[in-house]
Amino acid sequence: MKFNHLHLARSFRDRTLKPSAIIMGDDMMYWVVSLKEMEALLKGGFELIK
Repeated sequence: MKFNHLHLARSFRDRTLKPSAIIMGDDMMYWVVSLKEMEALLKGGFELIK
């Protein structure tokens, strides 16, 4: 799921049932992804948003 604003991405992440993370995508949007997707994206050079 992609979001334009960090606060919306955090709100979505905090309400999901599955553990998830927020990544800054190459389209300058905040991506909420699964932990498995996060690992692959981090290896690909994407930035984790805390």
